[in-house]
Amino acid sequence: MNKSICKQCPYNIKNKKTNSQNAYMWEIISKISEKIGTDIETIYRTHIKDYGVFSTISIKKEAYNDFDYGWHTHGIGWFTTITDTYEDEFVVNVYYGTSTYNTSQIKRIIDSLRAEAERLDIDVSTYEERSLYKEPAK
Repeated sequence: MNKSICKQCPYNIKNKKTNSQNAYMWEIISKISEKIGTDIETIYRTHIKDYGVFSTISIKKEAYNDFDYGWHTHGIGWFTTITDTYEDEFVVNVYYGTSTYNTSQIKRIIDSLRAEAERLDIDVSTYEERSLYKEPAK
């Protein structure tokens, strides 16, 4: 991971998310995408925007396009939204991709994805949850 990116993040990534959390998140996103016919990037960004980590900054209007382009180069979860406009500047929410999330932050995203999947009647139970319902071997 590029350490300079993490220095920009407004939180401590001491308890970084696990690979299994990441894989599970993308599994749910894929199932939702299949069901509703929306690309995975849109689903991912929607949940980051609604439940993820962001900072709010002010930036000169003439600098915004270059900043936005550079921010997006960190990954698909790194994006910006303009929330207010003043004479010569924008107020911008800058969203961080889940590659920088800790376990509690990624859990918020996973919980929101699980809730959406359940509303769509998609089974997103984990391996551990599924094994609870299996008949024990005789």
